[in-house]
Amino acid sequence: MFLLFSDADFSPYRFEKVQGGSVTVLDPATLQLKDEWRTRIDPFDLAVDKKGHVFVTSGSGQHTMIINYDRATKQELSFAWIEDADYVELHPFEDKLYSVSTAVSPRDISCYTVSPDGKFIDSKDSLYHGEYEFSDALGVTPNGRYVVNGSGNVFTSSSNPTLNMKYIAAIDKFEAVASDPENPQYFYTGLNNVINQITAIRWKKRR
Repeated sequence: MFLLFSDADFSPYRFEKVQGGSVTVLDPATLQLKDEWRTRIDPFDLAVDKKGHVFVTSGSGQHTMIINYDRATKQELSFAWIEDADYVELHPFEDKLYSVSTAVSPRDISCYTVSPDGKFIDSKDSLYHGEYEFSDALGVTPNGRYVVNGSGNVFTSSSNPTLNMKYIAAIDKFEAVASDPENPQYFYTGLNNVINQITAIRWKKRR
């Protein structure tokens, strides 16, 4: 279980020189402390891959950083620029991270390409600017083909930059999204007290 603690309340006017916080890891069964390290940003959201890379975004500072830490050494591997208070979601193939902005208008999604050793290679915003609604709920379908947003909008996921983050379909709005690795043909969305099971095999673009 990963917990994030910021030294102060998030603010767009808390820049890197005064930011700081910590990442804490607890045993989910006993809640005993397993690990902890300091960050030089106000940690806001994170994603963790199977190789022990921990990607942490900052909740402060406007144009700020997402930093990748090595879980074993606690050292920074690389960083990239990001808007403050962005949520992130790791692609199932662990070669990309998608983010959704919360502190700018209109909201947008972005993609960060990651090397096998956990270093950021490049980043790219979607080609849209206000054409589609975005909420702060973000997910990637377990088959790796689509990025879904709580607004109900669905976008492509691709390693080809020209095919990545293109609008393709719409589903019901949701506040939470989850998947089961044992059943990658499905993902699940939740809104209030309703849970939907959705099949994501191959959507065709709506005209």
